[in-house]
Amino acid sequence: MTAFAMATEAIDGLCFDLPPCAQQLYRWLLRRFPGGVQQEINLNDFNEFAARGRKKPYCDKWLRSALRRLTEVGLVAIAHKFNAREFKLTALHPRQLENKSSRTENKSSSFEHW
Repeated sequence: MTAFAMATEAIDGLCFDLPPCAQQLYRWLLRRFPGGVQQEINLNDFNEFAARGRKKPYCDKWLRSALRRLTEVGLVAIAHKFNAREFKLTALHPRQLENKSSRTENKSSSFEHW
């Protein structure tokens, strides 16, 4: 399934502080499935895609680091790790992150009155 997520200023803003490998991985994930949809990925597939533009694939260390960074920032949620290169994960679209933060703010503001 190929689904294209519009590249928005929000995505560019989130990717600005990420390493190039993480930026490219996040955009690749959003192109494959819409944000918020769980998908199974193989990092070898991403590496083949990245090698076309870079002229060489990323090393395993950079791939793991990129995925870890996306998880730390909250752009990706890993549901299951099958092995070192295959994962079931969800890539969140910036709109979903905004909705999450607004719900959290609403909950915290309602608790302040207690």
